Amino acid sequence: MNSMKVREDVPASHVELTPSLLASPLRAAVTAATRLPEPTLLPGLVEGARLEPAAAAKAHGLALRIARAVRERARESGRAGL
Repeated sequence: MNSMKVREDVPASHVELTPSLLASPLRAAVTAATRLPEPTLLPGLVEGARLEPAAAAKAHGLALRIARAVRERARESGRAGL
């Protein structure tokens, strides 16, 4: 039998499939954040998602290329425009 400490709220089948995830710091953080109010969580998530200026410029350029390609494809007719 597995010597890992099993929480009562976790089905045994989950422990067998993902034993290392249940004990990970990431899992602990997700569990701690479960059902917290959005206004409490959002500022930290937004700040963590900010890109450095060089990466932001690359992402912006990619977004523009994708939008341009979608618009051009929409102008095509028939199945190619789908």
